[in-house]
Amino acid sequence: MQSLPQSARQKRYSSVKRRIARRIRQARENAGQRKKSRISMEQLASQLQMFPKRMWEIENGLLAVDSIELAEIAGALGVHPGWFYGGGNWEEWSLISSPNNATMGLAMSISELDHASRHVIEKLIIMMGKKPL
Repeated sequence: MQSLPQSARQKRYSSVKRRIARRIRQARENAGQRKKSRISMEQLASQLQMFPKRMWEIENGLLAVDSIELAEIAGALGVHPGWFYGGGNWEEWSLISSPNNATMGLAMSISELDHASRHVIEKLIIMMGKKPL
C-alpha cells in the first residue's frame, strides 16, 4: 500500500481535525439547547478538568484531540464519540449520557494503534454513520 506524500497527509489530517472541531462545537451548542441553558466552552472545559484555552484550541481546530479526550467530550455532551467523525444527524447519535467502561476501554485501545489503523477505524465509523439504523 502506497502512502500519501507528507503534504497530502498533513492536509488530510488538518481537514479531519477541523471537521472534528466543528462537530465538538455543534455538539456543545446542541447539548445546551437540549438542557434549555447554554453550555459555555469554559463550563465544558471545567467539567472535563481541562484548561479553557485547551478547549478553545480544540474547538477552533488548532489542537488535535485524542480518542480518550473525544470519548470524555462525547460523554459530557451526551453524544456517541462516532458522531464527531461525521455522518448521521444529532438525534441518531445522542444516545449516551456518559462514557462507560467499554467506551473508555475502546477509546484507549484505539489511541494506542498506529496512524494507518486509526484511519481505517475512522473510515468505518463514518461508513457506519451513513447507513440507516
